[in-house]
Amino acid sequence: MFFTKYVEKMLLITGIGTSAALAYAFFPQWAVNNIGQLPYLEQDFVFYQHWGIMVGMMGVMMIGAASSPNGAKVLCSTQRLRRGLWCCCLLPILAIHISMDLF
Repeated sequence: MFFTKYVEKMLLITGIGTSAALAYAFFPQWAVNNIGQLPYLEQDFVFYQHWGIMVGMMGVMMIGAASSPNGAKVLCSTQRLRRGLWCCCLLPILAIHISMDLF
């Protein structure tokens, strides 16, 4: 199967691209203006840096998973756990918004 045959190479390539988001953590004004091509808002710099660290570290984990034999399994497991936790946090908020007709 194509995916299982080339999983390490795909993780390496996508990990390099994903870890480029670290630019938002270390150079938020430059990254927002040049990479995102959006206006930089000073009051949102914490959001830019947090997002850059979160996504960039996921890219670093993908690069690490590409070099480990069991790395892809561990990476997929942590992603499922993270997505599940987000759903547990966001579903009650979504239910409140729907019940209050805020959409």
